[in-house]
Amino acid sequence: MEVNYRDEYNKELTKRISEIAGNNKMVQHTANDIYKKRKIPVDYIVDLLEMKINIETVDDKTAYAIGEPFNMRMSSYFNEPELAILSKWKYKAPQFKFPLEYDMIQVADDQWIGRISVSELMELRDAQIIKYNENAQRVMKRIVKGNEEFYTITLNRNAIASMEQLFKSGMFISNTITLNMPEDAVFNYDKQNNKLVIKKMTHFDITDGYHRYIAMSNLYNEDETFDYPMELRITNYSEDKSRQLIWQEDQKTKMSKIDSNSLNLNSAANKVVQKLNTDSTCNLVGAIHSSGIINAAELSEIIRATYFQASNITSRQKEVQDIIRAKKEIRDGINAITETNTEMLEKHWNRFFLYAAIYNIYVGEKPEKLMSESARMAQKAKEMKMFVGREVKNIDMKRLASMKRKGGL
Repeated sequence: MEVNYRDEYNKELTKRISEIAGNNKMVQHTANDIYKKRKIPVDYIVDLLEMKINIETVDDKTAYAIGEPFNMRMSSYFNEPELAILSKWKYKAPQFKFPLEYDMIQVADDQWIGRISVSELMELRDAQIIKYNENAQRVMKRIVKGNEEFYTITLNRNAIASMEQLFKSGMFISNTITLNMPEDAVFNYDKQNNKLVIKKMTHFDITDGYHRYIAMSNLYNEDETFDYPMELRITNYSEDKSRQLIWQEDQKTKMSKIDSNSLNLNSAANKVVQKLNTDSTCNLVGAIHSSGIINAAELSEIIRATYFQASNITSRQKEVQDIIRAKKEIRDGINAITETNTEMLEKHWNRFFLYAAIYNIYVGEKPEKLMSESARMAQKAKEMKMFVGREVKNIDMKRLASMKRKGGL
């Protein structure tokens, strides 16, 4: 096989690991076997097999070694040149030399800000210097299997996948990775040269940015030329202060899902909204925004639920074609409604009417019936208490379809 399928390998290996996680006897037996053959430290293997370390955060050599005892078909995931190297590899303690030096600005006595690239971050990863401290991180997820239970790191896989796409497209806006030095680390800060010098330390705890770290690890595992600049925050906090930081970050003002989605420039639905609002041939050009005649976030939501359902998107080419189609159909529909009912050029389109109108445009309602049919369905939707929230749910779409059928049109 000529390509590296590391992502698929991670998924299969994680599944296999989950089958023994929590079984202390099996975990220890497997860890001992791996150590005998590959010399990877037993404690580190145990953390991987107990799912306290994500397999995405290790290099190909370690991932291969962990997968061997599970009798996985390695040729399905690694090509022949890779297999020739991986099958003979044995662990050697990383030759990582101190001191570590970082150009940084001091914010407080125990906090510094600088920058780091993915390649530099992966050097720390591969030297096993970055750890996930379960005593100073977000609450881990408890897994119960019969009489056994264990705890694993909670990950939002959808968030990681979204970040990977943004990284690949160059649209990820660099933000912070926070690494915490343990309290017993030996370091000094040169204020004159703005340089943090770490002389002695066992490891960093990654206290903020773990999902970003996983996304970058995944991409780096696929392609070692992948790089990206990130803001780096280094702290020297106690575990209590690290937990306080995580709690504080979690208190950030959160937007509703629909408003958050409306800010995603990579979203096909948002691209349609942007095109409509800048199209001089659209009767509502310039009037589609957060406080406009049509609310941009709500319009994007119904476009997403119709034209861009997950099952509709099969390729980048088809997505572009669907963007072109959606923009043209919705523009023509808006024009048909406003040309026969000019009050709609100034009247705010409430969400009941907006959702009914876009739905009717999507299913191909005749232009001359768009206004009356949308008004009828909007009134019904209001009576049935649909769209109580601004997020479009599958059940609401089914109800709209039912209204359409009952209307006899």
